[in-house]
Amino acid sequence: MRASSAATFLLILAPAVVAFNAIHPASPTDACSLLTSAEIEKAMGVPMGPAKSMASKACQWRQPVKQGDAGAIVDVTILDLRRYNIGKAVAGSNKFKVVTVPGLGDEAYYSESIDGKQTDLRAKKGDAAFAVHVWGAGVPIPQLEPKELALAKIIITKF
Repeated sequence: MRASSAATFLLILAPAVVAFNAIHPASPTDACSLLTSAEIEKAMGVPMGPAKSMASKACQWRQPVKQGDAGAIVDVTILDLRRYNIGKAVAGSNKFKVVTVPGLGDEAYYSESIDGKQTDLRAKKGDAAFAVHVWGAGVPIPQLEPKELALAKIIITKF
């Protein structure tokens, strides 16, 4: 009788688990899998080198250039919610400011240096979050945030 009750319970529970997983897919764990070569090159407007894993949940792409030439660099990091929120606290200091980005995931913001020379975009969707940081002398400062936003719009679809 107990085996029958357990089987009935599992039959009732299984659709709920499947539905939950369909609504709340597992967050990505490989930052290098979040952008294809075509996606990153289209957003950056220049050829970019291959993805290079930097650390657990972090990836970097670099524009291939001759030694000493200016190039573009993109860093993507998968964050837990604690690190996502720490970014807001640090960004609220006297050296950085937080600028909300509407319509991207559940919440998103730029962390900008007061002088406008450094920025990164952080976004969260459900219990998962990421940061995208475009930098390098090959990217004019006014293009940093638009390129980060273009990349973030691609990445958020994979969360």
